[in-house]
Amino acid sequence: MSAPPSTGQRPDVTVEAIVVVHNGATWLAECLDGLAAQTLPPARLVIVDVASSDTSVAIAQAHSRVRRAIGSVEVVRLDARVPIGRAVERAIEALPVPADPASSWVWVLHDDSVPRANALAQLLQAGLRSKSVGVAGPKLVSWDDPRRLVEMGIQITRTGRRLGSPVRGEADQGQYATTAPTSSR
Repeated sequence: MSAPPSTGQRPDVTVEAIVVVHNGATWLAECLDGLAAQTLPPARLVIVDVASSDTSVAIAQAHSRVRRAIGSVEVVRLDARVPIGRAVERAIEALPVPADPASSWVWVLHDDSVPRANALAQLLQAGLRSKSVGVAGPKLVSWDDPRRLVEMGIQITRTGRRLGSPVRGEADQGQYATTAPTSSR
């Protein structure tokens, strides 16, 4: 007898996903396919469309694969352009208030990203490895050449000092493949 499909709920944590979209019709379906293929899919998904003038909303509403993989999918349409932080805030307002905020995580993606199938599981594992982790982010590589780095996120120390990142387009040779909490300096 096989186990039921996993959701973003584990005994110790629940993960909800947010996808922020603005005129992302070109790549949104691939992003949603990536979410649907997660080995640990999120428990819920809120897609926030920020005043798109293309078919992004229709794609988000009709994407059956993501709806089969994730139990609860909601599309929120904003009529005006807002900064990404406001879009994320609107998505969080659409989510249920967690019973235990300490065990609730939010995964934020942009419409032009396609997560690998194990991305959420690995991010969650890295985030839960240390109590000092408040935000975890992936290594982003180029669509055209996955051997080229685009971004490693922003790393800061406990005192708020920003740490350096790789140069955009730098060859990915595994030089940033380790994870460790940043110490205060």
